[in-house]
Amino acid sequence: MILRSDSSVRPVDVWLAAVAGCALAGLGIARLTLSLNTHLSSSRADLFWLHLDFLLVYTAAGAVLGGFAAAGTTLLVRGVSAEGLRRRLAVGWVVSVFLAPLAYLLLLPDLGWAPTYLSNFLGAAPARRAGMLAVFVVLLLAAGQLGAAVLDLLRRRGASPRILFGALSLGIAVLVCWQVPGSPGPVSAETLLPEGPAVELSAPAEPPLPLVLLCVDGADLDDVVEPMVEAGELPHFARMMREGTWGPLATLNPTLSPVVWTTLATGKAPEEHGIHHFLHFRLPGVRQAIYEFPLHTGWNFELFPWLEKIPGMPVLRAPYTSDMRRVEALWQIVGRLYPVGSYRWLLSWPAEEVHGFSVAGGIGWAQLGLELDGELREESKRHSVYPPGLRLMPPKRRELTDAEIEAFAGEKLNPGDPRLKPLQSSLADPTSRELPLLIRQYDTRFTAASFYPVDAYHHLFHAYRGRGGLFSGAIAEAYRQTDARLGELLAALGDDTRVILVSDHGFDFENGHHTHGPAGLFFARGPGFEAGHRVEGLSVYDVAPMVLRLLGMPLPDDMPGSRSEGYRKALSRDFLAASEPLHVATYETARGGSHESVESPNSEEIKDVLKSLGYIQ
Repeated sequence: MILRSDSSVRPVDVWLAAVAGCALAGLGIARLTLSLNTHLSSSRADLFWLHLDFLLVYTAAGAVLGGFAAAGTTLLVRGVSAEGLRRRLAVGWVVSVFLAPLAYLLLLPDLGWAPTYLSNFLGAAPARRAGMLAVFVVLLLAAGQLGAAVLDLLRRRGASPRILFGALSLGIAVLVCWQVPGSPGPVSAETLLPEGPAVELSAPAEPPLPLVLLCVDGADLDDVVEPMVEAGELPHFARMMREGTWGPLATLNPTLSPVVWTTLATGKAPEEHGIHHFLHFRLPGVRQAIYEFPLHTGWNFELFPWLEKIPGMPVLRAPYTSDMRRVEALWQIVGRLYPVGSYRWLLSWPAEEVHGFSVAGGIGWAQLGLELDGELREESKRHSVYPPGLRLMPPKRRELTDAEIEAFAGEKLNPGDPRLKPLQSSLADPTSRELPLLIRQYDTRFTAASFYPVDAYHHLFHAYRGRGGLFSGAIAEAYRQTDARLGELLAALGDDTRVILVSDHGFDFENGHHTHGPAGLFFARGPGFEAGHRVEGLSVYDVAPMVLRLLGMPLPDDMPGSRSEGYRKALSRDFLAASEPLHVATYETARGGSHESVESPNSEEIKDVLKSLGYIQ
């Protein structure tokens, strides 16, 4: 029995403390998961299985961790001759083992107690990570000794150790139940969307100038683009700065690319548009899809890959698909009046029926097409373009030259080296050649397009940056390639096309991740923007209403950026003075959607891409 009245503490006491602490933490994480997925509360069966799954998994984890902790009990007190001190150390160890999983629960970013600790720990260099872990262990051991002192004092005054430990467990459980449900959670789209019929629109006699919205995944303004522009290495970014408006673009926190890209395209918060991650999840027994787990709980990183290997286990992770988005995107809104295009926008598979063209986009290198076999390949192709039969350019594959390899890697490598794959992908990107042809073919007034992502370079090569030698210049080369493709695209589009170039986030090079929302970038040129103007205070919520305002369409009041009018900071005074925008309640014609899990035919290939970038294991 844990904390018996006599003076001994057995290894089984430590084991039981670990199991009890992990079980409480599991229930707390289950409640936090529920607060992030409020739709699960509509089913009693889903509620039951959600809590049972977490309880079983964390209890099992506690059993394993408890075994290691119990083995360390003897080592902890070995060499201590004083019985009182030996007992104090042993009891403190029991308390520390019990508190460890609960401390982990309270460190989860979604609770807000220490929102950056775990993210920075996981992204830190080994030496810094060891230091952060040492601080955590020391504080935990100190808390254990403090708890042991309190328990010992109360025991001397006649209190039962078992009752004391039960009271401590109950107190922790109350803390968990009090804190976790108070965490910020989503409100259903059904309650956020205003009531009212769809707006009726009429096109003006003179159509607006074409507008192209380009998103460069992960492009960083402060640490990369501005310094390289000042050094004369990015002439086309420099041209955008001279001829138009530019500045930082605040993003979402936590920063997950599919979530931010969908906010850019819809002007809505994740709670409304319904996209919460790269993958959505299933748990055994839970019928509805789980959109979001608490950050750093390990479920989507370490646990699911192992569970999926169990014979007979159903698919537990599947990429989000475009039909899981629960609100309309810009290409659907603008498409009510004008021809539009959607070109390889992140998370746009399957391709949607639009008034114009749609080319589905995947994730990471999957933007350029996945190598599928047999029926899966044909199924993916059928849903990759609209209208059916739309012919696309094949990727322009070629062997890399020695100069290209050396500029990227810093030394000569075998052209078949797999580390050269991102460079080959960037050179094969057809956007600058193919997109202008599609825009002219369909005479689109608005086109949203994915531009070659540099985010993969950040994740793969940030540790080499600035150190000299192998791959130290890989990130800079990615930006040079992006700048070259941007120049080709600007030349093909001409000066009569408005171009808005954004990124979904920047990169935290010090900590090696972008979890906590480093700002992206905003560049825009063409009528409606002032030349050489740096703008501050824009966010990803301002892009969609800005597009609608430039196209002369009514602004919906259910877009946060439309209500705040933050987008006005980027537009020229002359443009704003020329007319006042109309407002409507909403463009939405449907409310909510199914929460059933949907799986695309290229799920496994997309998961492989995410593994290569470190998003999942």
